[in-house]
Amino acid sequence: MIKAIVGSNQYRETDKIRVTIWNEYVSEKTKAEVAAVYPHGIHHALAEGLAPYGFLIRTAKDEIVERVYQRVLEGMGLIVLHSGHFSKLFRFSAWS
Repeated sequence: MIKAIVGSNQYRETDKIRVTIWNEYVSEKTKAEVAAVYPHGIHHALAEGLAPYGFLIRTAKDEIVERVYQRVLEGMGLIVLHSGHFSKLFRFSAWS
C-alpha cells in the first residue's frame, strides 16, 4: 500500500483525490457564445470530464474565496487555469 504524508494528513492509495472546481461563472452568463458551449458553466463540464477517473469532485461558488485563500496558505495545492490571474482569489486583498 502506498502511503503519503502531507502536513498532518496521511493518505493511502485507496483515498480518493478531492477536487474542488471553482468558476466565477461570469462569461457563461454574459457571453452567448460561451453559454452555448457551457450552458451549465465550464465548472460542470470539467467535473463531468473528471468524474470517470474516480475523483471526489465538488463545484464551488464565489463564497469560498477566503476559505480557499486560507487553505492555500496552510499548504493545500492549487492549480489555476487560463485567465485565473483575473480571479477574485488573486485579487483578494490579503493575497498581496
